[in-house]
Amino acid sequence: MNLFNEIQHLSNIMLNDIQVFVVLMAIDVITGLIKGTRNHRLSSSIMNLGIRKKSGMIFAIVFAIVLDAMMFKDVPTFTTMMVLLSIANEGLSICENLSQLGVPIPKAITNRLKVLKEDAEESSNKE
Repeated sequence: MNLFNEIQHLSNIMLNDIQVFVVLMAIDVITGLIKGTRNHRLSSSIMNLGIRKKSGMIFAIVFAIVLDAMMFKDVPTFTTMMVLLSIANEGLSICENLSQLGVPIPKAITNRLKVLKEDAEESSNKE
């Protein structure tokens, strides 16, 4: 199997997780826009920074897929770590946005997202 087929295969394995990440990214953008509008702090420089960060996360996931395809074949090791870290980041950001809009967020949710993020970061630091 060539590299492009491996990349496609790994992408298909992780498709559901990647779709969750994309949905959470969209929710984060929307809640961020609502928060910025409500607080009269809608700023193109803040939005630009957010777009660059999200673009970086997408490129990091693509990079992880390529590394997995070259090194692990059918096992999405780096991709799993990167996608879970990105999901946790987006989830925490959504919770922060909603909290600042006055929506009560149970501590159990934010605590679990923090643990998920820490676990993903710890796993990536061990590799």
